[in-house]
Amino acid sequence: MVPVLLKEAGIDQEPNLLCQDLSWKTKGIFYKILKRWEFKVIDTHSFEKAQATAGGIVTKEIFADTLESKLVPGLYFAGEVMDVDGEFGGYNLQWAWSSGYAAAMALGKHIFK
Repeated sequence: MVPVLLKEAGIDQEPNLLCQDLSWKTKGIFYKILKRWEFKVIDTHSFEKAQATAGGIVTKEIFADTLESKLVPGLYFAGEVMDVDGEFGGYNLQWAWSSGYAAAMALGKHIFK
């Protein structure tokens, strides 16, 4: 998806291009596209290319507030490694990001007591 967004913003797709090297004007164009990008879906892939998973570590074996294992102290989980799946439309991605953040914050508190 990134190459399509870069093309849409008119940004050179050089492989080693760094965000810091873009002008503020170009960054503004890119941000605007990210916030308000509209496109028409014209096709989907087959069921074999579906990108959803189910299963994983049983959530009863994980502390809900820290995502730390109840069986192995100091082991934290995030994303699809746990038996958590949501509706399509970004919910699984949101779970991946949110659980990663929650686990990292808990781990940080554990390490820096």
